[in-house]
Amino acid sequence: MIGAVGLALAAWLQFDATNAVEPMSLALTPDDMVQYLNGWPSGTGVRETAAFLNKIAVRADRPILVLAGGFGCHGLWTLPMLTKTAKNLEYRSFPIANRSQLRQAIAESSQRTVVIVSERTNCELPTELVTAVQPALQPVFSFDRPDSPADIDVYQLESSLMIRPDQIAPLPQFGPGEEARIVAVDNPNGLEKMGADDFFWMGKGSTILRIASATGGKVTLQGLFHFGPSFGETVRYQLRSTAGGGFELPIGSGRGSFDVNVDAGWSEIVLTPIDRPRNAQLANGDRRPLMTGVQGLRIGQFTPAAVPSSGCEFGFGEGWHGVEKGADSWLRWNSGTGVLWITVATAQSVKFVAEVSSLPIPNRVRLELNQRLVSETEIDGKAAAQVPIGPVELQLRPGRNRLDIISQKPASQAPNDTRPLAVAIRNAKVETASPLGCSIRF
Repeated sequence: MIGAVGLALAAWLQFDATNAVEPMSLALTPDDMVQYLNGWPSGTGVRETAAFLNKIAVRADRPILVLAGGFGCHGLWTLPMLTKTAKNLEYRSFPIANRSQLRQAIAESSQRTVVIVSERTNCELPTELVTAVQPALQPVFSFDRPDSPADIDVYQLESSLMIRPDQIAPLPQFGPGEEARIVAVDNPNGLEKMGADDFFWMGKGSTILRIASATGGKVTLQGLFHFGPSFGETVRYQLRSTAGGGFELPIGSGRGSFDVNVDAGWSEIVLTPIDRPRNAQLANGDRRPLMTGVQGLRIGQFTPAAVPSSGCEFGFGEGWHGVEKGADSWLRWNSGTGVLWITVATAQSVKFVAEVSSLPIPNRVRLELNQRLVSETEIDGKAAAQVPIGPVELQLRPGRNRLDIISQKPASQAPNDTRPLAVAIRNAKVETASPLGCSIRF
């Protein structure tokens, strides 16, 4: 029996040694290939991922939070053992499955470096969340397992990232003369009442205002502001909008207002304190950072986006590199998600036509109108360099409409080009029923 056990152990040890040194020489069934070599159970690539995390830990000047999935994910139970000498790495089981959880992770990146370990087929960050971020998330480290979709990507979050709003909820019924409405306030300090007015304290993380608008344009937000016990008369905030635009906003006591851009449909306005609270705990034991109180916040004025005299105009928003022109054509690359604005005087149906190419192959290109999917185009690598899109029918609202060109694969770099390149559109045009057509603005 001892001899039999010894022979079995020797065989197992020989298998383990070969698997570690020359794994592709093993004659394995497809299921065993997944288990031992190229699938997520094998752990292939975990050592390389740990080496990357150790490298950034040595360079980091602040703590690093590593977010990984739950039980069974290498990022939770294997990577901590391989990086235990890095004292500034903290691991947390934090599966990210929706926009709210991703917003929480982004908010934390203002305090520390935050990275997400995504291991596909089991512990991945969903693709729809990768592309929902503005600009689209790009991995800072990737490990491609051979002959397998079970790759590992590491994403680093920045507090400046924005998440496009989920468009599932229907727009509210607007009253007479009402063009836009604050539908919800997501505030880490909670929501309160001050007399008949809604009230909230800003100061902990980001405050997110969710605004519904019948058309694109600019809204003026008005309210009564109170300086809080955690700070003085004025606090600086970084203001950003998913409709584009951002600036530093000093808020003092008294009545005040500020302008922000909104899309047709849903927009989110993010207010993040730049200054840090001065008092960790108030005299009454309240540990919340109460920096600015906001009372009765409302939309005071709505200014619709300017409509071109021609009746229709489309132009480029964020996410694009410079235009490249030839003798009779032009193209423009995006870095993952590129925004086109189509502005019309009246509600109408138009057709969008373009050619598209991709640096990462294969790839799928999504078109979203006002953040609703209208078409998908497959680029399989066997087709021509440019693949036609459309004509795709677009039902436009009056004013400004947003058309997103979204790559399902992250951007990469071409030889001798340092730009992150994902998808290029060539000779795009918008066809209308009017003989004037739709003018383009680069």
